[in-house]
Amino acid sequence: MKGITVVLLMICAMVLASCSAPKPQISATDTGRWEIYTDGNQVQDLLSSGNDLWSATQGGLVRWDTQNGTYRKYTTADGLIDNRVQSLAQDKQGNLWCGTLGGVSSFDGTDWQNFTTKDGLSSDSIISITVNNRGEVAVGALDSSVSLYDGTAWRIISPSDIRPHLSNGGVDRLVADNKGGIWAVIWGKLERYDGTSWHISTEAQGWSILDMAGAPDGSLWISTFERETRRYDGDSWQSVATGDDNITAYRMAFDSNGTLWCTNSTGISHYDGKSWQTYTNGTLDRGTYSLNAIAIDKSDDCWCGSWDGIFRFDGQSWRSYVTEDALHGNPSSMLADSAGNVWFFAEGDLTRFDGKTWHTFTPTDGLPAGGGDPFFQDSRGNLWYSAMNNAYRYDGKSWQTITVPSNNTDHGIEVIAEDRQGNMWFGKMNYAYRYDGKSWREYDLRIGVQNKNVLVSDIAVDNSGDVWISTLNNGVMRYNGKDWKVYTTKDGLISNLVGPIFKDSRGRLWFADQNKGVNLYDGDKWGSFPDNPDAVRPIVEDRQGNMWFGSYGEGAAEYDGKGWATFGTEQGLANDIVHSILVDKKGNLWFATGGGISRYDGKSWQSFTTASGISSNEVTGAAMARDGSLWFNTGSGVSHYIASQ
Repeated sequence: MKGITVVLLMICAMVLASCSAPKPQISATDTGRWEIYTDGNQVQDLLSSGNDLWSATQGGLVRWDTQNGTYRKYTTADGLIDNRVQSLAQDKQGNLWCGTLGGVSSFDGTDWQNFTTKDGLSSDSIISITVNNRGEVAVGALDSSVSLYDGTAWRIISPSDIRPHLSNGGVDRLVADNKGGIWAVIWGKLERYDGTSWHISTEAQGWSILDMAGAPDGSLWISTFERETRRYDGDSWQSVATGDDNITAYRMAFDSNGTLWCTNSTGISHYDGKSWQTYTNGTLDRGTYSLNAIAIDKSDDCWCGSWDGIFRFDGQSWRSYVTEDALHGNPSSMLADSAGNVWFFAEGDLTRFDGKTWHTFTPTDGLPAGGGDPFFQDSRGNLWYSAMNNAYRYDGKSWQTITVPSNNTDHGIEVIAEDRQGNMWFGKMNYAYRYDGKSWREYDLRIGVQNKNVLVSDIAVDNSGDVWISTLNNGVMRYNGKDWKVYTTKDGLISNLVGPIFKDSRGRLWFADQNKGVNLYDGDKWGSFPDNPDAVRPIVEDRQGNMWFGSYGEGAAEYDGKGWATFGTEQGLANDIVHSILVDKKGNLWFATGGGISRYDGKSWQSFTTASGISSNEVTGAAMARDGSLWFNTGSGVSHYIASQ
């Protein structure tokens, strides 16, 4: 056992000492096209301008025509800098300003102008924005910094008491007053910038501010978590009694008459200067923060944004508006099935795309809302999905609920696999379950291990039919159909913190160590590579039989059976955080990274970012459809790559 480990360590040391990957040529040739699909219903902010209602969403900028209810979505494919739009403002020239988590975009109705830290912004993660009466654009960032644009250049105007590395929620709100000043909620403090310096509002110290809005008369209004509404007239603060302890103004806006409108836990309320009135929206179903954006149009109708679309209240009734041209939510995982469908798991919902239409499965289809991850396709073509203690099987027509007879109802199913006999295996904390289509067998994984809380991370089946289970605290377990055997550091593992398992074309099993390195079981003995790479996640095998490993911060590593080569941003990789690796039909390697998508043909690299047309640079997963096209999960929807013929 020690012999092979020592030999492998010596090989690794020699190779690393003498060789790293040569710097390949970075190609700039694109041979395909991108399509992106985003969810335009997760609303962060609203802005009314004429007949248009602009909606800042996690899936781009949506422009609604309030007269006929039609819309147009703008994404990175149109010129927007990032699809995760957080805030909106409009200047006197009618230009729309968008604060996004990737920078700032300005749109004049035809052309886009984008700004990042390279242009002078203090940060690219912008969450609030406003325009003062001098036409200056102020933006607040997640790191609590503030930047100001005078029409020519950006300059950083962060308050002197702000230390970005100690941020606490960022610059939550920015509001310009009629004197050219800018009010900001930073670190829970209310501060005002007068064009030269910042001044803390001492009266507002200790207030837990929810929102802030400027009234037509020039007064400033704030709402707090303590269900209080206050007005500042330029000299002092006055408390505005709501007359109803249940009214908490989450988001505020004023109509043309100076009436205050605000969202609350059940709908909206308005205050005409004398009394409050509440209008309930019975369709809300996501709790007290359902309505997280508000705008008043030129007809004084109230528009509210939620994570399920937009609601309009015309003074008498509610109407909802949703985009219907794409997927629901931002997927955390996906699967391309053998029938040509692509499945996406996003924020508790399962959505299928058949190449033409999108369908999100609901309880009406036999699938519960708020299900879980993972999902899996078996050798018969059935799709399996999990939600806590239930498994759901889809045969292409309908869902069947299969209850797992679990002794551990407090933890859901973590992994799903299939053995050579077609039995399904389900792993969860402390237990594994085998299902033969009729009956269940439960295996208590706590027997014979040191840590009695067994954290299952993956399941695989070797060429002999043995079932292997990796754990995050007890090493690796092996079941030969009769007995269980546990492998730990005593048997040669780098550590007992073991993640994904990969079976290569030779039948060998690779086990990713979640600290650093990878373990190999060749069917007879263990070997380990403790130095390459850090925190292994994805493992794949290329057409030549070389093994590839992605890491969280050290790029990618290749092992050809003799030595190692490492690839990072210096070699052409888009980012050193590698979430997924995929081999396409031509043998090219695709890397989903924290800074875009990279393709490697064995000689040269090509990277794709939002500038190339993908939906976000935070790319977390990859899958290849039956037609050979590639799908990528991103921080804002999915990107679809169709290679040229």
